[in-house]
Amino acid sequence: MQLVAGALVVIVAALHLYFLVLEMFLWTTPFGRRTFGMIADFAQSTRTLAANQGLYNGFLAAGLLWGLVAYGIHSGRPVLTFFLACVVIAGIFGGVTVSRRILLVQALPAIVAAGFVWLA
Repeated sequence: MQLVAGALVVIVAALHLYFLVLEMFLWTTPFGRRTFGMIADFAQSTRTLAANQGLYNGFLAAGLLWGLVAYGIHSGRPVLTFFLACVVIAGIFGGVTVSRRILLVQALPAIVAAGFVWLA
């Protein structure tokens, strides 16, 4: 159970590292624009906001990895719970305000990971 919980936390952290790269470095590229359904002018005018958002995603990933590596599943449960809850809240907010797809891509994996962290 601990192995599954740890793997799920790593997956959630990896997703947020991917979001960091996408929002900080690929936002204005054809791949970034296609991912978010944007035209070039809009992507260019919002790139600073996206980079800021990407940085926050990086902090979430760092917090999850810190909790997992420094404390493990059992001792790190409060840290992991906090950062997974942050991911869930951000995912719900994004799902309500931007796209329901964010609920599936961001919130659902964090909910599943949190469940396994608490079952481990």
